Amino acid sequence: MRKIFITVAIAAISVVFCSPINAQIYKFRQFTAREGLRHQFVYSIEQDKHGFIWFATGLGLCRFDGFNFTTPHQDLPTDNVNTSFRDKSGNLWFGYNNGLTIKYDGSNFSVVDTSTTNTSVTQIIQAADGEILVATQSGGITRIVDQKIERFEDVFENMMITAMSFVDSEQLLVGTFEGLFLCDYGTDI
Repeated sequence: MRKIFITVAIAAISVVFCSPINAQIYKFRQFTAREGLRHQFVYSIEQDKHGFIWFATGLGLCRFDGFNFTTPHQDLPTDNVNTSFRDKSGNLWFGYNNGLTIKYDGSNFSVVDTSTTNTSVTQIIQAADGEILVATQSGGITRIVDQKIERFEDVFENMMITAMSFVDSEQLLVGTFEGLFLCDYGTDI
């Protein structure tokens, strides 16, 4: 009896430790210009309110519908698109290397000139009250309220702005090459 028990135990241990381990298999698919992607450098990705995926690339915007890549047939710049952002209303905002900001409302594109110095747009965010803030590399921050543009160049004069984030509705963190700044939104900016 003891011999049978030892034989069964060894067989069970062999099955447990010698059977192949089932690991998860991840499948990745690469998309390139051959599949229709506008450029190999993709800097930002956003989904619009219709479900399309938009890519900010080194040669402008590219849209993916789940099957095909397309390029908008409008007179949009073919420059490097650095960043993208989806606001609370579902509008997409794209920041270009040449300082332009493009708004897409789901059917139409509109150009917002957010830089007087043709400096690269580094980030786009939205305040709690709906205002859009556009950070540029060395041209300060631009606030967009109801199609009106207000520039804050002197606050961050000659500073390389790299990032922005709201701590709460009244405090804005601004990351630069010279450190991190905490600003009172509405007072300082």
